[in-house]
This record gives sequence, structure tokens and C-alpha cells, in this order.
Amino acid sequence: MLQNYLKLLLLLLLLLLLLLLLLLLLLLLILLLLLLLLLLLLLLLTTTTLTIHDNNISVYI
Repeated sequence: MLQNYLKLLLLLLLLLLLLLLLLLLLLLLILLLLLLLLLLLLLLLTTTTLTIHDNNISVYI
């Protein structure tokens, strides 16, 4: 009886670990996506910056 209980407990722990791993993976994925978005935004911002050289305003696109 006790052995069955321990097996069940172990199974539950394994399931919890799997769930935690999945959550971690999801978090990493979301962070990666956010990072990509940030990089894209930075790229867009840097390609359309106004740089001023001796009162000459040049736009890089």
C-alpha cells in the first residue's frame, strides 16, 4: 500500500517538473520574441535617424 502511494507521489512530482519545464520554455520563448521585437524596433529607429552634420540634416533610410 505504501509503495503504491510512493509511486503515485513520484508520478505527481514528475508531472509537476514537466509542467515547470514547459512553463520555463514558454517564458523563454516569450522573452525571445520580445527581444526580437526590440531589435526590430531598434533597427527601424536607427535606419530612420536624423543625423546633423554642420547644419546639414541627412536622413538615412
